[in-house]
Amino acid sequence: MISPTRTLLIALSLTVTAAALGQAETPAGAQSEVRARLAFDVAKRFFRNDNYASAIERLEAFVLLYPDSALKPEAVLLENQARFQLGQFEGMVTELQAGLSTAGTWSDRYLFWIGEAQFALSQFAKAAEAYGLLIENYPESARALEAALGQAQAYYQLDELKQLIATLEPADGPFQKS
Repeated sequence: MISPTRTLLIALSLTVTAAALGQAETPAGAQSEVRARLAFDVAKRFFRNDNYASAIERLEAFVLLYPDSALKPEAVLLENQARFQLGQFEGMVTELQAGLSTAGTWSDRYLFWIGEAQFALSQFAKAAEAYGLLIENYPESARALEAALGQAQAYYQLDELKQLIATLEPADGPFQKS
């Protein structure tokens, strides 16, 4: 976990950088959006470059600085994907579940990563449930097939072979559609 002091320092440095770049004559709201976008893009670049610890720091700072940003759901998701890559599964489920109601178009991905974290924590029944919610509520999701396979694997770990087959069998399910 990153120290609160370090997160605050990163947040302040992002604000100063964004302020310096946003000096143009624009309305305050537009400046704030530009600053938020810049801070988010910097954090996302760290994530894409597999620098997960730095991405987590910057994404945490972003969420603190811009709690009302339209980019917040994606920032929370990326932060937790970075945590997953570093094996920090413990807080992921709680944070993603807390943000699920405001995740909007990111909801399917939140459910997928909740399932992934629960599976990594050997909470197979909860993982199967999360994957199942994704399949049920977002059947056209890009993650639906992975969720079906994850759910089947969770049922296998639980030795629930009937459930495993039921997950993969439906003709209109993601496994059969692939």
